[in-house]
Amino acid sequence: MRSRRNLLNTLLSKATGSREVALVVSGASGAGKSWLLRQLQHELGAHPHVLLRISPMETNWPLSSLIKLLSELDLAEPLALDHFLPQSPGQGVDSYAVARHLHAKLPALVTPGTVILLDDVDLMDEASLEALGFMSTWLQRNRAKFIVTVASGPIPEPLAGWEILKLRGLTEAESLALARETAGVDADPAVLHFTTTTSRGMPGSIIEQLDRLQRQAQAGELPLTLPLPVGTERTGKLSKVVARLKEEHQQVLTLLAAAPVTERATVLALKPGAVSCIDELEQRGFLVGADGHVQISDPALRSTLYWGLNLTERQSLHRQLQEHGEDPTLKLYHRTYVDQLGVTASELVAAAGQLVEQGQVAAAIEVAERGLLLPVTGTHLPQALHYLAEMLCQHLQLEAARRYVRFGRRLPLDPAASLALATLDVQLSTLKGRVTARNQHAALISELENVEPHGCVRLLGALATEYALREDHQQTESLTAQATALVSRFPDAKGPEYEAAQLLCAALNHDRQQLMDRFHQLPVVPKEPGDGILMLALGVGLSTADCFLEAREVFSRLAAAPEGASPLMERLLLLLNAANAILNQNYPRAMQLVERWIAADGPALLSPIPQLIQAWYWMNKNRPDMAEWYFQSLEPRILGESSPMLLSRIAMMAGDRGLMTGDYPAAVEAYRRTLRLHQGPGNLRYVRATCALIEALAMLGRTEEAVDEYRSRQEIMAAVPGRRPKLAMRCAQALAMQGTASLTRFQQLLDDWTGSDNTFELARLRHCFGQRLRSMGRTQAAREHLQAARALYRSLGARGWMANLEDLEAPVAATSRNTPLSLSREEIAVVRMIHDGLTNKAIAKELFISVSAVEARLTKLYRRTGTRNRQQLAARYASVAAPRA
Repeated sequence: MRSRRNLLNTLLSKATGSREVALVVSGASGAGKSWLLRQLQHELGAHPHVLLRISPMETNWPLSSLIKLLSELDLAEPLALDHFLPQSPGQGVDSYAVARHLHAKLPALVTPGTVILLDDVDLMDEASLEALGFMSTWLQRNRAKFIVTVASGPIPEPLAGWEILKLRGLTEAESLALARETAGVDADPAVLHFTTTTSRGMPGSIIEQLDRLQRQAQAGELPLTLPLPVGTERTGKLSKVVARLKEEHQQVLTLLAAAPVTERATVLALKPGAVSCIDELEQRGFLVGADGHVQISDPALRSTLYWGLNLTERQSLHRQLQEHGEDPTLKLYHRTYVDQLGVTASELVAAAGQLVEQGQVAAAIEVAERGLLLPVTGTHLPQALHYLAEMLCQHLQLEAARRYVRFGRRLPLDPAASLALATLDVQLSTLKGRVTARNQHAALISELENVEPHGCVRLLGALATEYALREDHQQTESLTAQATALVSRFPDAKGPEYEAAQLLCAALNHDRQQLMDRFHQLPVVPKEPGDGILMLALGVGLSTADCFLEAREVFSRLAAAPEGASPLMERLLLLLNAANAILNQNYPRAMQLVERWIAADGPALLSPIPQLIQAWYWMNKNRPDMAEWYFQSLEPRILGESSPMLLSRIAMMAGDRGLMTGDYPAAVEAYRRTLRLHQGPGNLRYVRATCALIEALAMLGRTEEAVDEYRSRQEIMAAVPGRRPKLAMRCAQALAMQGTASLTRFQQLLDDWTGSDNTFELARLRHCFGQRLRSMGRTQAAREHLQAARALYRSLGARGWMANLEDLEAPVAATSRNTPLSLSREEIAVVRMIHDGLTNKAIAKELFISVSAVEARLTKLYRRTGTRNRQQLAARYASVAAPRA
């Protein structure tokens, strides 16, 4: 929960600082407000502080919260308020008199610097709240700090002037991580995913719901009874919150608690004149609405309301909603509570699939779980589960889809249904990047290939696609050949899954002709149901075969489908476009696409591609800490991976990191592993890895090894068609040569470069040329090429490579032109950005730090260098300026 940790650090800094603090942390029930205060209490240690949780029972007792707070504070002497208490029920409190008394006595009694932590302060009685507002002002001279929490909604009036920090929900990744940590390794991922989805990022709700599930339900062996009941403590809090609402608001919420989602028209039919109630509840955050539907935003609140009713009351609500509703799916759901025997499991599960199509995913899962609790009659349930799983898959609910596939495969199945569910299971594994053992389905295919050849070919095609995406050449060819043999016997069995496997197999064999022939037959937009699968496979195949522009065109046509791409297709296209741009070394586009991928906060598809593209991104952003995190996440994949080509990609990335950071021994080892793992004929990646290996060897002074590497791989590199491999090979040759001959080769290569050639590769060429000149003592010429390379890196956003050059240039910058004081690498970067006219805000964005941190660095620089402003600093270090175009 990185966001919570960051907020905790902020609160700790404020609590232990010298400035006064009066701060409200606002968040929904279960957002982790209490956890924050407990952690802050722990971090404060011996620092004077007090933590007090306000009870709902205190709301109606005047001054009860204030008296409790004063009793908990470590005061020099007791401070009594008994004479201010009302003498009879309903009598008010003289808040002004209480405030004067506190003003006169309290400041001298409180330990200076005391931190007062109050949880759920909105449950305080009004008199105590008013006194708290006074105290936060009067105790400033004691440096007392006030940090309190309130539920989402209006801030209590006495605290309106306090600083407010809103506690947002966890991201999807953070929610899933918390759920896994809470439930353990044996928990069903679908149950964890559903729990996090319904909890809307509220950590308290996630933990509570998982704690209340039976072990069998957590393991995915039983359907869930939804909504899940919440704990007694939270029920009391939420009931108190509801009790403060108007009666008509309470009635609307109770009605909506009976269903995961309800039609707005149905609510208005049952509660005429409730339009303003619904609007007000939406504004206050109790409800969310879209597309004519409305639902309770907090699942814990809904659960509290629903399970707070007795069985008869719940049935009455369901009957009303069934009779007045118009949506047949929701009517069927409510009918199961009124007449359970009148609805079959297959009917309700199929209805859940229709809800997914409407975008009501969480509601669909609740309806499906209800359906699985019903008696199973007939043979239609497997087909209904298959349809539901397909719909969930299209809406990125992959774990939920796998859950219903597994439920379906436990049922008695006919051959067609068995193969269909097995194929969908493989496709879901492919999307998640999991590995399906080939022999897992071998017996099923062998048993049914003469009965259901079409289904068997689809399953073989799905398996071949899975291995092809992992670049497992041998398994892909074997499975494709098995499918081809079956198609030769049953020509009608051919389908899009089989054709997609053929295209990917051709890509692994570097059969560009077959791919380009299919590319020229490509429709402008997908028309047939199977076109999407074929076009995805063709795009991936073209990218694998180094046809990057054609791959980009295929993905663009897919995105332009008239009916619009599904959420799954949109996310796949974003990922594959980013990977294609990285392979093409189109830095600006790749950076933009990876940033969009990170911002989307959705499931990680086709693992380990997301880890690879994000490791690449942070390397090039010069954030080795972030890049290291993704490299570590790849380690389990490296240990358990059987695909040499996928391991080759990971090794190539590790080599780039070594070359970028100047760790040349690590780069040599990684590039050699890359080339050793390479299968099949040479390609652009093979030539690039060879060139980079020779560069790393040259930087280490191991010239004989560099020459040997070039000679041993020369024939394979020469066989790779295209201009880019030829240019990379010539660069490798120049690096392998020595003396002035290498300089001549570099210059010839530079002279032959055209404007249509890759800009990043030009930057690398300039970089290598400058390094070679520098090693031969030609400092001025080296400086020209290194600065040109740095300017190109900067224009592309390749900050990691810029940092590599700054390490080389730092000694030159510190000694040339009588620079008065040597600067660190970070300081040189700041001075260069000042030369470029960047504002403090722009510098902060470049360096991934805050504006205040930039200001602190500049202040330190002014003091060290004896300058007073940016202009003097820039003039004093004119030699550090970037070269102008």
